[in-house]
Amino acid sequence: MDHSATSTLTPAGVVGGLRAELAGLGEVLWAAKSPGELVDTMVELEGLRSQLAAVEASVLVEVEAQKVAKTHLAWGSTSDWFTHLAGTHRGPGHRAVRQAPVLVGELAATHQALAEGRVSPEQAGVIVDAIERLPHRADLRAQGEAFLLDQATRLNATDLAKAARHLLEVADPERSEREAEKAADREARAAHLGRFLAITEDGAGGVRVRGRGTVEDAATLKAALLPLTSPAPANDPETCEEDVDPRDHGARLWDALIG
Repeated sequence: MDHSATSTLTPAGVVGGLRAELAGLGEVLWAAKSPGELVDTMVELEGLRSQLAAVEASVLVEVEAQKVAKTHLAWGSTSDWFTHLAGTHRGPGHRAVRQAPVLVGELAATHQALAEGRVSPEQAGVIVDAIERLPHRADLRAQGEAFLLDQATRLNATDLAKAARHLLEVADPERSEREAEKAADREARAAHLGRFLAITEDGAGGVRVRGRGTVEDAATLKAALLPLTSPAPANDPETCEEDVDPRDHGARLWDALIG
């Protein structure tokens, strides 16, 4: 039996054969090609890129399901192995592994569109991210996917992401409020963890005070100090008339803190 012929019947053999055929294009004198040929080639290349991404997602699902990276390759996770194999950044590598089961499973229509070259890998990624953020209602998520697939026929990934944000606002209007509350909580925790007070000499007989805290900390300080910052006019001993307090607000606030 011809083992080379047999090997081409395996998935890896099919892809390897495709790579071998594409390698021949490296010798093409592109400058001699017409604009139409150049455009047609780019169209086919982008379609191929989408098809490859669809196949890759399907394979990644099984690699993760069978724990191939851990049990056969001694990697800590599928994400780490794939990131290394693809030579990509950790973010995109982990994202590809995370999105693959959603794309292949729940979002079968998007996976099919990717396999047919009707959406790009980037557009498919936008759709997956958006649908994952929708409430877990099958009808709502199916409608959202259909809407974004339709938009993808006219929009690039950047503009599709804007459409996805609009979809989330319409389909789940309370999400932005919940996310704003979460963001505020995170910022407050970060401010609390980063709290400090520094008093340093300025080399001119004085000191400089610097610090950081939470908004609540600031409210507590203001509540304690502001009542003590009211102007304090004094009587002129010569005229017995009341003079205006010469201190500006900053000076009065400092005096309230020290006093």
